Amino acid sequence: MKMTKETESRLGKGCNNEFDDNDKWNLFFYGTGFVIFLSLVLYLCEFNSGLSNNHTKWGEFGSYFGGITGPLISVMAFIGLLKSISLTKKQFEIQSQEGTFFNLLNFHASKVDKIYSERSGKTDAFQFLCEKYGEKYDYHCTRVALNSIVDKPGELPDFTYFNFLRILLGLHDAVSKEEIKSALSKYLSGFENKQLILNDIDLKRSVIPHDFKPVLVETGRDIIRKMSCNERVEILRKAFDGFYYEYGHISGSYIRNIYYILSHSNESNNGSKYAKIFRAQLSRHELALIYFNMSSSYCDPDFINLIEEFDILNGLYISDLCYNPSVEMYKDDLGYIFSNSKK
Repeated sequence: MKMTKETESRLGKGCNNEFDDNDKWNLFFYGTGFVIFLSLVLYLCEFNSGLSNNHTKWGEFGSYFGGITGPLISVMAFIGLLKSISLTKKQFEIQSQEGTFFNLLNFHASKVDKIYSERSGKTDAFQFLCEKYGEKYDYHCTRVALNSIVDKPGELPDFTYFNFLRILLGLHDAVSKEEIKSALSKYLSGFENKQLILNDIDLKRSVIPHDFKPVLVETGRDIIRKMSCNERVEILRKAFDGFYYEYGHISGSYIRNIYYILSHSNESNNGSKYAKIFRAQLSRHELALIYFNMSSSYCDPDFINLIEEFDILNGLYISDLCYNPSVEMYKDDLGYIFSNSKK
């Protein structure tokens, strides 16, 4: 699993602390053994007269040796008891964290089942939600296309001139691209402001018996693909905000539950293990929905940071993303979302 430097540092510190604790315990026990051995050596060096048959001498030796080792052994026993209590407490904490995690996982499963039950007999529930988001995205593609016609009439894809503007302007089939551009320039110059142009284009679209939507959507997609990553993510944000207005009652609680699961994992001793177990439960369209949610203005930056830390989007199919990004484009957009969440 890929981890951030912050996570690696935190985990690295945890390992060092554990090593230091073990080192301290070993140092204490070795030190105690050394003290006992040293006391025996000192006694033998001072009173080395061989084994005695005198009970008094043995009693004196026992008093000497017991006086030194007795307190040390008592301290060792007490510390051993504290260590045992600490280990028991730690084990209980791990069991408690594990129980909470699986309770959250069961709740997540029930939430998913509820979403599926509401779509009973129809398409995959999360695929349906992704398709609805795609409709919102297509709407913004259309708006991008129309704005580009007004703002950058000479920089449109070739098919836009022939499959939309030619028909909109009432030009014949054999017209050239340059003739379409000239007619478009003359058309645009006849209005006082941009909004009047957009209103007139929408009016013409409504009375011409021709479905221009696919052409405008594809025009917008083409233009968006050439944008910078922050501009593309802004389009995704607008699309999800519109999607959330209609379907937030479904996706909102679902995403919040994921946030609780990842937050609990982040605070647990076995956080990486829990996150992997959770990630294995997610379908391809769930991953796509999580990605779209990350671009929205409703998304908590902490949620995005947890997605990055535990590499939750590992396994996402880029083909499931409605704006059809290339691999490099997807990496740029995802990197921008991650970096922007830390500001």
